[in-house]
Amino acid sequence: MDNEFQTRWERIQQALATELSDNVKPRVSSGRTLFGIKSEGEAKMDEFAKQIEEEYAAKRRAEKHKAESAGSDEPETGVFE
Repeated sequence: MDNEFQTRWERIQQALATELSDNVKPRVSSGRTLFGIKSEGEAKMDEFAKQIEEEYAAKRRAEKHKAESAGSDEPETGVFE
């Protein structure tokens, strides 16, 4: 989170410095982009990516559990009291 704040702060400083220098015409940027505010579309894409990651993680856990239980299917031998 600290890294995101630092990146945003640097963007703001660069934008202000560009405006004050008069050498270069400033790029037009929306406040959303400048301040890192996500659009509704970006939020939905992040949500879908998270769901896909969760599905793959669940699939990997199931495969791992299946592999572990396959090794323990051998009948136990020994003396039981």
